[in-house]
Amino acid sequence: MNNSDRGKILKRSLGALFRQGQNIENCSLKHLKISGAQARYMDVIHDSPGISQDAVARLFKVDKGAVARAVKKLETAGYIERRRKEGDSRAWQLFMTERGEEIHKMMRTGEMEFESRLLAGFSEEEIDTLCMMLDRIADNIAAMHSDAHGDCERRCRK
Repeated sequence: MNNSDRGKILKRSLGALFRQGQNIENCSLKHLKISGAQARYMDVIHDSPGISQDAVARLFKVDKGAVARAVKKLETAGYIERRRKEGDSRAWQLFMTERGEEIHKMMRTGEMEFESRLLAGFSEEEIDTLCMMLDRIADNIAAMHSDAHGDCERRCRK
């Protein structure tokens, strides 16, 4: 197999995995009236109580407006609450509500079932190797993104 074929297979496979995974995730969360992105934000808020919206945006490398919209929906649903940060009235901290904790527990159960089915037939060693390889791919993509962003910035200044 040549490099061009590998590149096509990687892009097609990673894209299909991502889209199909998102579809399954969104379908399984539909009854909770939240999206996959909102569920990921809830995970982070659960694991890091008091995190700022800006920190969530940086963590997921998404625009602050997208996080603000998702946070507003989660807050309206009663899953999270925003509180002003002590000493900085401009900054908001995010916390799970009791209802949010219940929903999060249900989400975790669904995630464990998904992961179990996704990795059925793989040994623990194979799963560890796969995770390590995917992590390296993610690092490579992050470096490529950084390089591309720098190139774009330089072209825009000309």
